[in-house]
Amino acid sequence: TEPLQREGAGEGAGDGAQGFEMDEYGHARVAEADEEAQLVEQQRLLAEGQEGIQLEGLSLETRRQAWRITVTTAEGGRGHDYRVVDPAIDEAGGLLLILTWVPWSEREWIQFLGRTGRQDHAGQYAVLLDAEDEQVCMGTQDRQDGESNARTILRHGEEETSKLLKGKGGEIAKGRLMHKLTSRFWTLHKLQKTSKRQDWEWKRLCENYLDFSPDAIQQVFCNSVIPPKELVLGFAKLNKDAPIRSGLAEQTCGKCGTINLFPKPSQGQEVPTVRCGNCGAMD
Repeated sequence: TEPLQREGAGEGAGDGAQGFEMDEYGHARVAEADEEAQLVEQQRLLAEGQEGIQLEGLSLETRRQAWRITVTTAEGGRGHDYRVVDPAIDEAGGLLLILTWVPWSEREWIQFLGRTGRQDHAGQYAVLLDAEDEQVCMGTQDRQDGESNARTILRHGEEETSKLLKGKGGEIAKGRLMHKLTSRFWTLHKLQKTSKRQDWEWKRLCENYLDFSPDAIQQVFCNSVIPPKELVLGFAKLNKDAPIRSGLAEQTCGKCGTINLFPKPSQGQEVPTVRCGNCGAMD
C-alpha cells in the first residue's frame, strides 16, 4: 500500500487535513476537518490495498464513526490478548490489526498476526508501509512476481539471517550447552547448594565460555562449579535389553548413545552429573 501523506496534520492544520485528538478515556480519535475529502482518500486506499472491503453503500453517518484504537510497539504484538466482546465486530470482519512495520522474522510476524482472529473470533489485518523507509526499500528491491511487500520483506529477512548465522555453528553449540548448564546451576543455586566460590566460578565461565571448546566448558563446569559429589562415573551397559539392576539407575549419553549405569540417588537427592563410561562426555 502506498504511504499515506498528511502534511500539516494536527492542531492548526489547514483545510482538508486530518488531525488527531484524545477522548475522555485517553484514546486517540480522528477529528474530521473535511469529511468528504477523508472518505475519498479512504476509498482510494481501501481499493488499492484492501480487497473485499468497500465503503460503497454505507451511509455517511456510518462512515463518520470514530473507533476506539490501541497503539502499541512490537512488544504489544506478543502475548497480549485484545478482547473482542461486541458481536457486531465479528460481523464486520473482526478486530482489525494495522501493521506499519514488517519484521525480518517469520516467527515474529506470526506472533503479530496472532493478535487478531483469536478464540474463534473473526480477524483481519492491513499493512501500511512507508515507501521511503530504508528497511522497506532494502527489503522490497528484489520483489518477485505475485509477491506482496510484506512477504518480500520476510523472505529478505530470513535470507539475511541465514547469511549472518552461517559459520556460527560453533558459537550456537556453545550457547546451547551454556543454556543447559545454566538450568542445572540455577536449580542447585536456588536450593542453596552452591558456595560463593562455585558462584564465582560460574560467573567466570559465563564471561569466557566463547574462548573454550564445548568439551572444555563441560570440564570447567563439572570440576569447578558442580560439587564433586554431584559427578559420578557411569559404566556402559553391555546388554541394552537387560532389566535394571537393583540400586542402579540408567542414563543415555547424549553424545554417543551409550546407556550408562550409576548408583541410584536416594529419594529427594539430586540426580548427579554422569560421565559416560564409553566416550567420557558428561550429561
